[in-house]
Amino acid sequence: MNFKTTFILVLLLGIVGAYFYFVSMKGKPTGPDTPGPGDMKPLITQIPSDVNALAVTKGDTTIEMLRPGAPDTRWFQTAPVRFPLNEWSAKDELIPKALNLLYSQSFEPGRDDMPTLKDINLDPPLATLTLQRATTTTDRKIIHTIKLGKTVTGNRGYAMVNDDKKVYVVAGDLHKILLDQDINDWRIKDIVGPQIAQAESITLSGMNNGTISLSKKNSEWFLSASETPENSRADTTAVNDLLVAFDSINIAKFTDDNPEDLSPYGLDKPRMAIDITRVGAKPDETVTISVSIGAPVDLTGARYFATWSPEGQADTVVLEIGASHVTALTKSVDDMRDPRITPTKFGNVKQLNITRSAGALSLLKSTSGWEFPNGVGYAVDQNKASELIEQILRAGAVGYLSNAKLTGEALATIALTTIGTNEADRITVHDPVGQSETIAQQLGSKNFDPKEHYLTRRSGESVVYIVDRSKLNRIFQSPLALRDRMVLDLKPDQLKKITVKQFNSVVHEFNQSTPEPPAKPDPFWNLSGHESFEGAAFEYLLQQLLPLKAESWLDLDPKTGDVVLGLYTKDDKKIIVTFDAKRNMAMTLHGGKKVFQVSKDLIEALTTDFRDRNVLPVNVDQLKSVELTREGLSLTVRKDANGQFVSNEVSLIEQSAAQQFFDTLAGLRAERLIDKPDEAPTVDFTISGKATNGKFKVSIHKSDERVVSIVAKIGDRTIDQWFTVNELTLDKLRAKLVKRR
Repeated sequence: MNFKTTFILVLLLGIVGAYFYFVSMKGKPTGPDTPGPGDMKPLITQIPSDVNALAVTKGDTTIEMLRPGAPDTRWFQTAPVRFPLNEWSAKDELIPKALNLLYSQSFEPGRDDMPTLKDINLDPPLATLTLQRATTTTDRKIIHTIKLGKTVTGNRGYAMVNDDKKVYVVAGDLHKILLDQDINDWRIKDIVGPQIAQAESITLSGMNNGTISLSKKNSEWFLSASETPENSRADTTAVNDLLVAFDSINIAKFTDDNPEDLSPYGLDKPRMAIDITRVGAKPDETVTISVSIGAPVDLTGARYFATWSPEGQADTVVLEIGASHVTALTKSVDDMRDPRITPTKFGNVKQLNITRSAGALSLLKSTSGWEFPNGVGYAVDQNKASELIEQILRAGAVGYLSNAKLTGEALATIALTTIGTNEADRITVHDPVGQSETIAQQLGSKNFDPKEHYLTRRSGESVVYIVDRSKLNRIFQSPLALRDRMVLDLKPDQLKKITVKQFNSVVHEFNQSTPEPPAKPDPFWNLSGHESFEGAAFEYLLQQLLPLKAESWLDLDPKTGDVVLGLYTKDDKKIIVTFDAKRNMAMTLHGGKKVFQVSKDLIEALTTDFRDRNVLPVNVDQLKSVELTREGLSLTVRKDANGQFVSNEVSLIEQSAAQQFFDTLAGLRAERLIDKPDEAPTVDFTISGKATNGKFKVSIHKSDERVVSIVAKIGDRTIDQWFTVNELTLDKLRAKLVKRR
């Protein structure tokens, strides 16, 4: 490159640089009050602490905001309409961003080639924020005024403050809030409703349900409606759910403020409205909060137009809410009813009287618990009495009949007397079958089967409750069903002897002994005539037997059973209890006639064989070989030096089956010991074996009772016993030991 070309390029570069320098510096002057690069100064040096009102002007619209002050510290939009604002936008965004606004440069507009106010959108300004101190909605004193112009690169913007003629290049945070957002961004997005403790009354209207009015009296809620003009009990839980649903409404969109015509939104005649009155800040003051719901926003029905009037607000703000909120607020009269047939609380009940055709049932609560006031001759089972009363108090309706006229005598009348009152709370229980055609049609329209429900009515109320029969079945029990379940309150250490005579005429007699120390310091039981017995089975019997309790009482005469239990106490009392093992029943004459149901576990414990049922006293290591013989064929199995099961007759033995076979045979246990039958059943197969301490022969007989016999000489013990085994044991003894090829 020659010198001439180089000179021309340097000259052009200088011209371009000078152009961009002068252009970029226009509107960015420096001066004695201009911070240096990177420095920022506060635009407002005197920061007030009592700003409680704001005004934002954009174009021809001015929006006014106010925080009324104690006791109400919330922020509200007060013009052009009144609406609650979120605390964050006013308190934590607008005011701090304005009072702490920083600037980096300042200049006099239109001077020394500086831009004019119109050039930077400050004449008129794009937005004006006025910070005020207000004592009332209209009495406001201006503290500071900030005007905003257009923004520039680097998150900066032009601004003017109060009467200062200069223009400041400020941080762009306040510009973003005032220019990029509008009042709808600052409004709260969730409708606020009172909690149940604050609410005094609720009125629901529309949605083809007529009008439902709910009111609170002494913390209890009552309802009246177009179809139920009298006050009925309301469900406190349902009321609370309604208030929670109201308080959970989310505002999806703000549509219009103070429209001249509400009909386009379906709000001139709302399809539904809910008005809630709550206690006010002053004594005897109430405040009403209302939501009206109009037409769907579009054909999808996903949103509805609505208005919210917080605390009697007269202005109308049309907004949109989701269809799920409309569904949650849509209630029928029955949805709001208290489903309980009585509001009586369990802890307050002192007496129960039930009148029915089968006879009366009465319970009285004393300091020691529930008792029969008319002296039926036995004590009350406290749990069963509580279950009866709790069932009555928890019985809930599955449907309702308004102003229905019941005919015929009641099946039962329940009278509950509570502490501090002499007047009983009465509920009559009626059979739907046989009622009027009108009631039959009403039940049919609600798909209720008369045979599966009762109709109940509480004294002083006109609404008939439809209740599942299973929810009130205990009121028809006899007093016997409430009898104390304790039959014999005995402990094992109170007994000296127990006898169990079983259906096979076998009698097991157990005696409790206390030997001389130091042999055994604690008492122990032994089975008469036997050196050993099934100790675990006897312990299980004691657990199931004592104390002896009835599963339920039976109004039957005593009958002969197949198991007879004798209990002999240390103070020389004898108690005999007879059991019907097939029907799980028992009876005793101890303390009067008693026939009662017992558990299957107790019957199982009573009918087990307590004698030592270990019929082959050898362990698996003592077994040398066994020979199985069936239909003239024999198979001898033994263990070789490697611990494998082998046979001389076949080449392959199924190892797992053989192991189970040997484990079952060693320590072979009977299910029950029996006498040799007069006619012994045919032998199916035999198992002959040799052990290190003797030999044996086990015969498995062809019998439905799984009969087995054994003849053995083990050590100095000779065994000749017939017995039965359980099905699992028999299956293991019959297992195929030869492996198939």
